[in-house]
Amino acid sequence: MLIFYADESGNTALGLDPSSAEPILKPGTPEYFVLAAVGVRDVSRRPLAEALVAIKKKHFGADVFERDWSTSEIKGSLLNHAANHASEGRTMHAPSAYRALDSVEKTGELIKDLGNLFSRFKPTIFVQVIDKKPMLGRDNEFEPIGFAYAHLHQRIARAVEQNHSGESAMIVADEQKEHEKHFNSGALNRARDSLAAQGNYRPNFNLVLDKPLWIDPKLSSWDREIIQLADIVAFAAMRIMTTGEAPDEPQYLWKYIRPCLSVNDRTGEVIHGGFGIYPTPKKQKLPSI
Repeated sequence: MLIFYADESGNTALGLDPSSAEPILKPGTPEYFVLAAVGVRDVSRRPLAEALVAIKKKHFGADVFERDWSTSEIKGSLLNHAANHASEGRTMHAPSAYRALDSVEKTGELIKDLGNLFSRFKPTIFVQVIDKKPMLGRDNEFEPIGFAYAHLHQRIARAVEQNHSGESAMIVADEQKEHEKHFNSGALNRARDSLAAQGNYRPNFNLVLDKPLWIDPKLSSWDREIIQLADIVAFAAMRIMTTGEAPDEPQYLWKYIRPCLSVNDRTGEVIHGGFGIYPTPKKQKLPSI
């Protein structure tokens, strides 16, 4: 069994401007929605989770798990803040575990240890981007979350079908009522049908469980740790989409993430620099990765 841990960056709102006769985004509405999935074999679930626990104890203190888990949650945005604070000679005070990162050296060691997890466990990473602007006027009967999960299911099913004969896959994600609502309403299936009508490849979706396993991070232990990696990937991917190029700053962990991105099964090349982007952009508009 392949387990894909999913997390997002940005929001799913289309936010149409009511004052415009044309379908355009309301000022301030994020242009992109990013859904990232970090896939590992089920046999890697325990050692990967335990490695993340060990990293937290090493860098945040041996007593870190005696406190509320949210005080030591690792997110892409928090790593970025911690690195920026350290470079300016300041220390983050919230979440509280980050107070231990009181130097550039300590922050850098945490980032390096997290990066080495990608190199050690070699997860399969999918990044699905919804570009809201070109989506308007052609697919506004669907919300970005529906298309994001439809594409992600399609890509995972294809990978299992072509590269992991006899296997199946599932998605694990943090509990989110908005996402659950889309699955329960049948929106995912309708989005899949819409993609098929556009001539997109339709793999055997039976290979992927029909909806994610939603976990409560307050109750989970192993899975909540692994999902942190998906958050890091989604944050870095959003940075790439908004700037158009790969980040050089080590806190984005891009040099570790990049080799794990999914490849085109026919050519062996990384698709769109590892990104699935919907609607498909013109070649000159693809991010530089």
